[in-house]
Parts: sequence; C-alpha cells; structure tokens
Amino acid sequence: MVPTIGNHGSALSRRETLLSLSSFSPSTSHALPSPISSAHPLVPLTYPDSCLSASSASMSVPTLPSPVSSGQPSVPTYPDAFFLHAMALACAAPATSGREAMVPLSPANPIQVQPVLAQDPTLLDERPEMLVGEPNGASLVVSDTITTNINHALGAEVTLWRSRCLKGEMDIRHLMSEAKRFEKKNEKLGGTLTRLQRVIKWEKDVTLDLFRRIGDLEETVEDLKTEVNVGSSAIDSLRTQLESVTDKLAEVTSGRDRVEEDLEIEKADRQDGWDEMRRLSAVLKEHRIKY
Repeated sequence: MVPTIGNHGSALSRRETLLSLSSFSPSTSHALPSPISSAHPLVPLTYPDSCLSASSASMSVPTLPSPVSSGQPSVPTYPDAFFLHAMALACAAPATSGREAMVPLSPANPIQVQPVLAQDPTLLDERPEMLVGEPNGASLVVSDTITTNINHALGAEVTLWRSRCLKGEMDIRHLMSEAKRFEKKNEKLGGTLTRLQRVIKWEKDVTLDLFRRIGDLEETVEDLKTEVNVGSSAIDSLRTQLESVTDKLAEVTSGRDRVEEDLEIEKADRQDGWDEMRRLSAVLKEHRIKY
C-alpha cells in the first residue's frame, strides 16, 4: 500500500518521509533537498493500517496519546528510524508472490528493492506515475502528486529566498551608498576640523603674543611709575628751593622798598638842602659876602 494524504492512520511529516525515501532511492535522493522552509507548511502524510500490517508481526506501532485522557496538548509521536525505513521499503517494494509475500518484515529479512537507474535525469518528467507492489501480489498505480507538491513548495521557497537575496543586495547597495555619503561628509568635516584647528592655533598664538605685549607694557608702566616717583621727588625738592628763593626774593623786595623809601627821604632832604643853599647864596649876595 502506498502513502495517502488523509486524517487516519499513523501521522508522519513529509520531511521524515522524504528522508526515509532518500535513504534507499539513488535516483530521487539528489532531486529532493532536505531543508524545507517553515514559511510553506506541508500537509502531513498518513499511512493506512493495511500498510503497516506487514511489519505488525515483528514490532508494535506506537500510538498517539489522547489529549482528553492525558490533559495535555496533542503532540505526535513518531516510530523509530528502523520502522520508518521498513515502512518506506514496504511502500516502494516490487510485487512478490507465493510464500515471500507472507514473510513478515524484519531486519533479518529486509525487502529487496530494485534501484532505479540514476543516469535517467528525466525520470520524473517522463514517468509521472509508477507501479508499486503489494504483499498480496497486486499492483497499484500511484500518482506523483507528492513530488509535484514538493516541487511547488520548493519553487515557492526558492522564489522567496531569491526575493530575499535581491532585497539583501538592494540593502547592501543602499548601505554602501550611505557609507560613501558618510565618507564624503566625514571628509568635509575633516576639512572643517582642520580649518578650526588652524584658527584655534592662530588664536592661541595671538593670545600668547597679547599676553607677552601686556607683560612688556606692565614692565614699562612699572618703569614709568619709578620715573614718576623720581620726578615727583625732584619736583618736591624744586618746590622747596622755589619756596626758599621766593622767601629770599620777598626779603630783597622788602629791603628794596625800604631803600627806596630812604632814597625818597634823602631826595626830600637834599631838596631842602638845595633850597637852603639857594637862600643862603641869595643872602650872601645880598650882603656881598664872598664864599
């Protein structure tokens, strides 16, 4: 019996089925990549109970826990790796007849699978359907719907990743343009920073020169203050000398005034003497007295 899509039997994910099939089919293992994107979930595959009847004699099929009895969410439990491999072999085994069909499936008695030639690259295109044998000898034509669905899913995933790659390339170009723009801006800022550094250096030089000039002016002011003090001392001494000279001049002026007064008195006395001499001369002439 072949795997069918439905809601009955033991639930197996398509990923696990592909892994099981790729472990024994050399022609399809290279055509079915293992990673399947979670953005496109696949419909789980289910196997009817008749597909598991061949292996029920040698092993037991694990059951799914009931969410009502356990009180927890339903979590599917899968068979072990040997059961997956055996189930895949049973589904893909050729038709057998007689006693070989009644032998249970076990590790000691595996089903012999006729491998498909790998050098036929158009196998899926030329053979959309294939014959799969059952234990009772009947043959069943199985459609290649699973492969078609997987191809569609993988094509959608490739398209998605291609769009993501294009978007990533656009983002990289945008980031590169932004980086170039920032580099140009950094170059402009570097030139501005260089000019500012030159201006700051010039201001520092000018400030140092001004401080030097201020220091020289302070020294000059101190020298001038010293000279002013010396000049003030000289002026004070000159003022003292001037005062003494003024006092002497006042004394001389007062002496001159006294001399002038004495001279005026002497002049008056002389005038009186001359008047007296004229009177006496007149008296002598009058008396004819020679002198």
